Amino acid sequence: MGAGRLVRIVVSAALLTIIGTRPEAIKMVPVLLALEKHPGFESRLCLTGQHPGLRESVLAPFGIIPDIELACRRTDEALTTLTSVLVQQIGAVIAEHKADRILVQGDTQSAVAGAMAGYLHRIPVAHVEAGLRTGNLSAPWPEEGNRRAIGIFADLHFAPTQVAHDNLLREGIEAERIHVTGNTVIDMVRLAERKLRPAGRGLGLAETAEQFGARRVLVTCHRRENWGPVLEGLCGAVAELAADGAFHFDFVAHPNPDLRARINRLLGGGSGIDIHDPLPYLEFLELADGADLLISDSGGLQEEAAALGKRVLVIRSETERPEGVEAGNSAIVGTDPAAIVAAVRHSAELSPLTRSDETPFGDGRAADRIVACLRGEHFH
Repeated sequence: MGAGRLVRIVVSAALLTIIGTRPEAIKMVPVLLALEKHPGFESRLCLTGQHPGLRESVLAPFGIIPDIELACRRTDEALTTLTSVLVQQIGAVIAEHKADRILVQGDTQSAVAGAMAGYLHRIPVAHVEAGLRTGNLSAPWPEEGNRRAIGIFADLHFAPTQVAHDNLLREGIEAERIHVTGNTVIDMVRLAERKLRPAGRGLGLAETAEQFGARRVLVTCHRRENWGPVLEGLCGAVAELAADGAFHFDFVAHPNPDLRARINRLLGGGSGIDIHDPLPYLEFLELADGADLLISDSGGLQEEAAALGKRVLVIRSETERPEGVEAGNSAIVGTDPAAIVAAVRHSAELSPLTRSDETPFGDGRAADRIVACLRGEHFH
């Protein structure tokens, strides 16, 4: 990434970054910090309110203060309602602040609404983490549709990997509009390491198998398509494995109150199982680094696992991050409870992964590459 001759064309611009959810905030912190180093940018941050508490749980530890905070959190389960409100309110922000460019990340409703609002106001849109595809509009839903739509609205595409770059080319996007940067979540893990260690904390504080007497497993489940039978089957697998005494589970629950209630009903009070409320990002990363194994349907955790040198079992039938599977950091196990149980037990027989500065998803310098491109510095 970034090899070759550098042609420098410095561009001053007013940028408006749209963030709505925890994954977006995590992955945009490095970009926002990199933008602060370049006074040529007038950079504003807008939080949509799709996920509450981002200022405190993700942004504040890095000294980032949003300029605009909306209140778009939905009160029902209708994505149509949420999306229409987001487009309207983001559009009003764009009209007031006269941005030269909109910056969106990933594939959330806030991201697709930000891209659509920018397009409708004739403001260029840059897409961070562009080009991820499963090829299946139903999985993940609605993220696969959102990321494809953003690909149409955006004029600048920051692809995290060569695979993502090639996906965009196949969809007819011009090569000069695509830049392979690496994934900013690798930058974020490295930032977290540098922040925690001087404070006397450091990653890896959570108890490991030798200290705890059992292999420690971190579990998350948040994909909308997995909220029903998949979640119940996963909880059944966790309960079965915890009963063996060879594994201890840290289940970090989704903030949705109905999901939390279901997890509590299925797993609450079980021996060898701790159920956690959503954690501030640095605490979550410490817990992940102290685990022996991760189980998740999260895309971001597949990338973070690679940065931490951890193995993650992906409870989905496909992934838009095949690089992790090819590298051996991720294994797709599906959603059948028996398959999950078998995969967890098999993991105990495998040698631990080694940690490396180079990952299948980048080298921790993605934010600098993104800002270079925004400044008009293009790699050929």
